[in-house]
Parts: sequence; C-alpha cells; structure tokens
Amino acid sequence: MERQQINNLLEKYFAGETSLAEEKNLRTYFKNTTNLPPEWEEYKILFAYFDSEKETKYEGEIYLPKKRNYKWVISISAVAAVIITLLLVFPPANQEVNTPKGNASQAAENAKSLFMMMGSFPEGSKENLEYLNELNALKIKGTKEKDSLENQQSEDN
Repeated sequence: MERQQINNLLEKYFAGETSLAEEKNLRTYFKNTTNLPPEWEEYKILFAYFDSEKETKYEGEIYLPKKRNYKWVISISAVAAVIITLLLVFPPANQEVNTPKGNASQAAENAKSLFMMMGSFPEGSKENLEYLNELNALKIKGTKEKDSLENQQSEDN
C-alpha cells in the first residue's frame, strides 16, 4: 500500500468512518510490515494490542443482582383494596344502621310543636319580614323598569 493511502485510512479510522474491510487492511498492514516510518510505530503497537485483546477471555465470575419479583406484593395489595372497597360499599348484614330510635307519634308531636313555635313570632319580627318582602318587590319592579329603559334606548339607536 502507498503511504498516502495508509494516511487516508488512518484519518478515516480515527474519525470512525472506515468499513470493516478497511480496518482489516490496516491491521494486516501494520502486522506484516517490518520497516515502518517512525511516526507509524505507535499505530503498529496499537493494532497489535487490539489483536491480542481480541483473543483474551474473561474467566472470572460475573455476579448479577437477583431480579426481585414484586408480582405477589401487587397481587396481595390489589385483593386487599377490593375487599376494603366491598366492605365500604356493602357493609355486613349483621351490622346495625344508626337510625334514631323513638316512635312516630312523638316525632309528629315534635314537628307540630316546632311549626307552632315558628308561627308565633313576636310582632316586630313579622314587621321586619313584611319590610323585606316590600324591598324585594321594589327590587323586582326596578329591574323590570331598567330592562324596559335599556330596550327603548337600543331601539332609538
């Protein structure tokens, strides 16, 4: 091989652009050539190192971490979630529901007495309620008049 061709291949090799065939040519050239220029001696050592390391094998033990299996944990938690949900939605049949105890006649009397108390407001309270009703009526009347004025103005424009 020519010196220029080897220089081009070396540049391509260190740029990472050589093909496998070109790399093989470089390895064989540096392996078989005895009289190299001094600047290429280090490349001969480099390619010789690559060839020697290609043949070495690691004979030590490789320790891989054990793969943990969390499927059973996920399964148990899913079952627990389903059971809790079912207990919240459908309580057990023997569990009593908290209902107020007493008879219906007493509840009716209590309601009747409450209604009687509500009907016997002091006179000042009734006047305040009438005043509020009048204000509410004026407010409704005022909004109706305001709406009619706005409609007239929009028609005039």
